[in-house]
Amino acid sequence: MKNLLFAFFISGIFFSCKGSKDQSAKDSIGTDSLANTQEALIKKFGPIIQGVWVEKGYIDKLGETKSPIASTDFEGYISSMKINVGQNAVDSITVPAIWGNHEGGDTRLIFKPGKQKNTLLFRLGEQGNLGELAYSIENNDTILTTYLPDEKRKGKFFISKYIKIFNTNAGNEGEGLYYAVNKKIISGNYASIDSTGKNMNIIFTNDGKLTGIPDLNGYSINIDFDGGPPNNMDEISFLKNEKVLQSYTFKIKADTLKLYETRLNADSTEYILDKLKYKLVRQKK
Repeated sequence: MKNLLFAFFISGIFFSCKGSKDQSAKDSIGTDSLANTQEALIKKFGPIIQGVWVEKGYIDKLGETKSPIASTDFEGYISSMKINVGQNAVDSITVPAIWGNHEGGDTRLIFKPGKQKNTLLFRLGEQGNLGELAYSIENNDTILTTYLPDEKRKGKFFISKYIKIFNTNAGNEGEGLYYAVNKKIISGNYASIDSTGKNMNIIFTNDGKLTGIPDLNGYSINIDFDGGPPNNMDEISFLKNEKVLQSYTFKIKADTLKLYETRLNADSTEYILDKLKYKLVRQKK
């Protein structure tokens, strides 16, 4: 009996060890398989989705209205984002973003396939609900599309499309957003006459630089209207060494850009148009 018990004991150890080895082998295969899948997804998506991306619908609307304040309803939940896969990407990467033209925050791109074609899992923040990010080719341009869960409507998604503004080494998500806005609304060469009758040639560049107005070397268009009143008019600020020297309300009609001084109403809740300061006419190339 003792020998029999000993035989069962030895047998138990053998099968236990064998089972443990088999399970370890399965776990190893599963891990390797997952790693290979992630590696394949990084290799497939990386070169395509690299870059700084800005919401297409918002930029298209700016092109129609020439007015940020008239285009606020077309801001996506994510206005712009910077995707930098890099050589050290493993299972996910942080994607810095601008939310609603108002504040910065992080999203997370996860290298696992989504439910739809050419998609990866995409999460708002570290704890947000899972959505998806996809790429497609439209009119020979690469378009990214985000599908973000609508918490108020189960099974529904907020869908936004994004166009590439520049590569990751050219700037961040904020710079990309303003670059796209400037290019769509105001960038170009303008002619004007100052108060002394002198002809002026003024150049606004995509990256916010300015030449042609004495003592000024930059400009910034206001696109954030969540800071409280007064915020009822489109505003452009002129800069010297990145410090605001003067702000005006602007209106664009056809090729003419008009800059107005403003004053506050009685209770300081709204701006009121005052004197016309500059009338600039865009020069055709």
